[in-house]
Amino acid sequence: GAGQPHGGRSARAAAALMEVIARTVHFAHQRGILHRDLKPTNILLDGENRPHITDFGLAKILDDESSLTLTLAIMGTPAYMAPEQAAGRMKDLTTAADIYSLGVILYELLCGQPPFAGNSTTAILREVVEADPPSMRKQNREVDADLETICLKCLAKDPARRYASANELADELGRWIAGQPILARPPATTEHFVRWIRRNPLLASVSTALVLALVLGGLVLNRAYRRTKGALYDSLLTQAQAQLTGRQLGQRFDALAALEKAATIKNSLEVRSEAAAALARPDARLLA
Repeated sequence: GAGQPHGGRSARAAAALMEVIARTVHFAHQRGILHRDLKPTNILLDGENRPHITDFGLAKILDDESSLTLTLAIMGTPAYMAPEQAAGRMKDLTTAADIYSLGVILYELLCGQPPFAGNSTTAILREVVEADPPSMRKQNREVDADLETICLKCLAKDPARRYASANELADELGRWIAGQPILARPPATTEHFVRWIRRNPLLASVSTALVLALVLGGLVLNRAYRRTKGALYDSLLTQAQAQLTGRQLGQRFDALAALEKAATIKNSLEVRSEAAAALARPDARLLA
């Protein structure tokens, strides 16, 4: 019967499966269709272990300028989102977003879990935009340097650094399976350093301000907790709205965290609307 791809496969079997999936995705891309929600639960395997991609509910015609209404329910699955999608840059999504998702699926097949798996939606989104994936070779001895390089190229934060097409990814996997040299090269140490600086350009200058903000935020929250839940809800909502108007790095994620807390008190239309606005706001880290 049909099933879903999962971790625990041999590296060669995982690469062979992803080669077929990547060519299928390329077929859709050639016809102007961007899936935007590729994940294991949307890939079914038939009795002959052939993959079938399903659930094009978030699919978008590449040349269509209109965008879907953003809500927490339909914007996609955080662990499999490309950084530009997690950062709210929905109008910037290209085929590179699907290639990122293919990289996440390959990572999960090889390591048993996605590269970023925080304990909340906000935590996962923050990691997708800011963090580097944990080492694959430390988690699976079958993963050699070349296969890890292929996967990490898919997971590049900058869409321009990923494979130019899903077909190029499939060709690269085919070369690895055949024991041929791959075309991609692992990022140099200097490139890792430059990426870190690009993602944290104001870290030194804003660290003191962030500490003060955390202290003041803690005082505000402590005072609110001594009051009623209604007062805490109002405080969190006000805090989130203020952060969404700010320009400091990371405030968008701090706003999402506050809205998640507010939703545990009262999951109101106002909270959901603010969350949708936060998710749609372009992230300063990727715009720097």
